[in-house]
Amino acid sequence: MREGVRRVTMDNLASSMGISKRTIYEIYRNKDEILKECIETHIRFQKKTLEELAKNSKTSVHLFLSLLKNGIDNMKSQNPQFINDVRIYYPSIWKSTLCANRDYNNEQTINFLKRGINEGVIKEDIDLQIISKLIMEIFELLANSDIFPYHLYPPSLLYEQTMITLIRGIASPKGLAIIDEFTAQKTTS
Repeated sequence: MREGVRRVTMDNLASSMGISKRTIYEIYRNKDEILKECIETHIRFQKKTLEELAKNSKTSVHLFLSLLKNGIDNMKSQNPQFINDVRIYYPSIWKSTLCANRDYNNEQTINFLKRGINEGVIKEDIDLQIISKLIMEIFELLANSDIFPYHLYPPSLLYEQTMITLIRGIASPKGLAIIDEFTAQKTTS
């Protein structure tokens, strides 16, 4: 994920792993198969990380802020063009992996919002379906380099600004205090 998908060749892959292309072709039929498996592995890892963060977060606002930090860390190791390349040049893989994961993400988002309402850190008067759908669409929007060219809008900054604004918009006064504490710590470190 450090390179855009199109820039990686089977020769590059074999060389970086210290094996022959023939060895790769004994396991995978083509680059598409490798790409799909890499994305599926990454999704499984992200789900496990999400479960751990959810279990270890004091409140759902703390969880959203932990997800923010985790997302920024992930962006540092990924080429921002990767997601866009998959979306544009590998639409069947995009649909079968990243888009197929939307239902899971939507369900988890709604659960975290409900948790936050019960904890008193998320406003009670929000429509869970609308907010969850909005979050899903925002992530899709942020990944679109036609709208947010990477050279003008650094992905980690774009993600951070968007998420903080979104979380602030749905947070209760108690949730806002947690966000303010997080941003104050971030500016002093």
